[in-house]
Amino acid sequence: MKKAFLIFLSLISFCFVVRPVLAKDYSFPKVSVDIQINADGSFNYVENRIYDFEGFFSWADIWIPTKVRTYAL
Repeated sequence: MKKAFLIFLSLISFCFVVRPVLAKDYSFPKVSVDIQINADGSFNYVENRIYDFEGFFSWADIWIPTKVRTYAL
C-alpha cells in the first residue's frame, strides 16, 4: 500500500512540475528567384525569402546543395 501511495504521489507531483510545450513554426509567405543565364553557360542566381515566424526562434538557415548527383537510368 505504501508503494502504491508513493507512485501516486510521484505522478501527481509530475503533473504540477511539467511545463507546457510552446509550439514553433515558420513559413515563407513570399519567395522570389531571379536567374540570369550567361553566354558561357554559367548563371547568376539571387533568391529572396520572407520568413514568417510563430514562436521563439534565435536563428534560421537554409541548406543549399553545392554538388549535383546524377543517376543513370
